Parts: sequence; structure tokens; C-alpha cells
Amino acid sequence: MWHQQTGADRAQWRTADTPFEVDLYDGELTPKGAYAIGEGGTIVADTGTGWHVVVEGAAPTADATSVRAMDSTSAGERLWMVGTGGSLACYDVSKGELFEYDYPVEMASVWEGIAISGDAGEEKGVAADGRGGILPFSVDGHDVDWGTVDRPDENERIDALAASPDGIAYTIDTGGIAYKTTIKDGWSATGTVKPDTTFHDLDAWENERVYVSADDGCLYRYDNEPDDWAPLGVTGGTGVVSIDLHDEGDGYPQMCALGADGALYERTGPEEWERTALPTDEPLIDLALGSPDLVVGANGTVLVRERNEEFHEEDPQSADAETADGGDVDPADADDSDTDAPDPPDEPDA
Repeated sequence: MWHQQTGADRAQWRTADTPFEVDLYDGELTPKGAYAIGEGGTIVADTGTGWHVVVEGAAPTADATSVRAMDSTSAGERLWMVGTGGSLACYDVSKGELFEYDYPVEMASVWEGIAISGDAGEEKGVAADGRGGILPFSVDGHDVDWGTVDRPDENERIDALAASPDGIAYTIDTGGIAYKTTIKDGWSATGTVKPDTTFHDLDAWENERVYVSADDGCLYRYDNEPDDWAPLGVTGGTGVVSIDLHDEGDGYPQMCALGADGALYERTGPEEWERTALPTDEPLIDLALGSPDLVVGANGTVLVRERNEEFHEEDPQSADAETADGGDVDPADADDSDTDAPDPPDEPDA
């Protein structure tokens, strides 16, 4: 069952003090703390003593670089990041070391997405360039074996990219077509999600449970069959810029969406999303759930929400809780079962 505390019982979002003003595009939670990346090739973090700049210019051509996307290994030991100016790098959070990589010459000098699966030192990844090409790679220690660039559709660019813990990569292009692959298999289409729609974020779990956020205010859920992408109304029309799912294994999976209106939408039932206004007027870009929950955005904006012992305690939804008008919801999601809870992991197939 989807469950969140409501009202005064829930921990509140707060604006973190940050000594930087760079736009932040992506955030990740690691065993060493919260990290974010942004313009100028900047890596920032809070490792327990407050937010600070960890690396300035995390790229071979830092003067022209914004680090646009980041993903972590399975336990968060390494952060892989890509961006404009040809940057592709890995940051080891335990050692505090940055490793920069050269990539095949046929790739573009602008990267727009990266997705990682596996443990540090043996991870597998895919990186998307600005022309619709996707480059697979695998890692042995810190040595990278580059694969062959593939383009699911020669006429489209990549809107969103993700990899599941069981080694399957997913992408959606600017034509609204979704694809999946493994390291050993080519890209295969999984149907049209919705034409003429911009997609912002993908989140992939085991057993092909995949969600993508869209400009039309919906999440679309992949139901493991071609062309079967079920719309879940979230914001009532405001674009959904970022999504995340979190499961601590206690039977209460958490799903949240970040709206273009600067609000957080938390799933409280099959057809229910509770809207929370966030304490900033700055544009917000990315959401990460964990300990703590994290939102990052423009001009060095960082919002955090700490968790407490009562966070998952079962409690009826309060009568005055604000529930978002989610619009039409696919009947496949309109029951009271746990169909959207993350499934138990399978053995990796790549």
C-alpha cells in the first residue's frame, strides 16, 4: 500500500544554506552524504558538515561545461556524470577522487544523459549524446570498455534514460517512442508512450517496472507489454520534471513527483496524490528520495526533508490534506492493491 504521513505528522521541507549560486541539475544520495552537480562542472555535497563545493570544473574542458546528468552505482559508492563540453567523469565518494574519461571520437561533444547499473568497479552504463546516439560501456576497476554507438531512431534525440538494478536500460526519444535493451542485446521498441509530448525523467526498477514523467502532468507506467504504457494523472496538467521511488523494505514504498509549478506530489493511494508547496521560488530541477529527501534547482537551491522514526507509521489520511486533481487515471491502476510496489529483485541478466 502507498502510504505517507500527512499534515503536522510529516517532517517538513527546509531550504539548506549553500555557499554557491550555480544551477544544480541532478542530485544523488550516497553512503557519504548528499551530492549534486551543475553548471561549470561543479560537484557539491553535504557530507555531514553542511553544503560545500567538492570539485570545481569536473571535466577536461571545464570552462565550457555544465554537468547535466548523474547516476550512481548500486550502493552509491561512485557517481558517474556527463555534460556539455565533452565531459564524462566518475567521482569516487569514498576516496574523494575524480576520474575523467576520453570517449570514442565518433561521439558528439555534448552529453545529455547517463544511466548506471551494478556495483562499483564492475558497473555497466549507457550515455546519450546530443544527436540521439547511445554509447554502452562496462567498467573493470577504473578501466572502461566502450561499446558501439547505437541510435534507436536516426531522426530523434533522447528525452530520458535510465537503467534498472537488474541491468536493463530504458530510453524515450523525442518522438515519444520507448525502447529497452541489455548490454548484450540491441535496442527494441516497447511502444509509443504519447506522441507530441516532452518527457523529463525515467525511473526503472526490477522486473520491468518503469515510470516516465511528462509535460502533460502524467506519469506513464510500463506494464511489461509493448504499447502498454498506463497514464497516471498527477498534477492536473502541470509538467512533471522529476520522479523518484524509494523502498526501505518495510512494506511502504514511496513515490514522489516534482512539478514544474514548484510543488512536490506524493502518492498516497492508487488515485491520490498529495500536493506540498516547497519553500522556494527558484526553478526546481531534480528530486532524490532517501535519507534525507533532496530537491535541487537554480541558483544553488537545495531543499531537504529529514526522516524520522514515525515516517512510515500507519495513520489515516487527514481530512484537510490537500489532494491533487490527478485527472484521468488508467483503470489498471485504480485498485487498492500493491501493484505498483517494487517487485523483489531478480538475478541480473546483463
